[in-house]
Amino acid sequence: VGSFPILDKLFPETFGVICFQEQVQKAFQEVGSTTAIEANNFRVHVSKKQMKEIIADKAIFMPGAMAKIGAVAADQLWKSMETFGQYAFNLSHAVCYTVIGYACAWLKHYHPLEWWTAVLRHCDKKELDEKYWKQCGHLIDLPDVSMSGDEFVIVNNRIRAPLNLLKGVGEVAHKELSQYRPFLSLEELLRKID
Repeated sequence: VGSFPILDKLFPETFGVICFQEQVQKAFQEVGSTTAIEANNFRVHVSKKQMKEIIADKAIFMPGAMAKIGAVAADQLWKSMETFGQYAFNLSHAVCYTVIGYACAWLKHYHPLEWWTAVLRHCDKKELDEKYWKQCGHLIDLPDVSMSGDEFVIVNNRIRAPLNLLKGVGEVAHKELSQYRPFLSLEELLRKID
């Protein structure tokens, strides 16, 4: 959004920059001299990219905005709100993402084994192969038929990979291996399964 003195007054907390859906709504209401219901409807329409309704909202916004800030500035502000509003978060979501992002960064830095174990337990094999392995593979011990279980676990300051990462081991074999482990030798494995 360009520099609009009216926005500096409306949004001093963000230095006149529209950052959240609520601010789009407030600008629509205050600058366009519209009702709160009309402004909320615009927020819904723009966030859901309902173009037919947005065109109707412009007709509601522009008369009041032109009277307050002039035709050129009103048109510039409208274009900015229309475009930005389609991608804006509401304030509560932005705060939640900030808190979650900070907490995750802290956990990843101070408790990397626990962090990565939790991440790996909730990802699929494609994500593991394409995204996570290059970031945390150095922390992981490959699956061990004798000791690996059903999920990623921390053992001796390392992450032990689960049996289901072994290629070519079907569900039935996986259950048998889990049922009869641990194995100290190949002979013991064969004897227990037999």
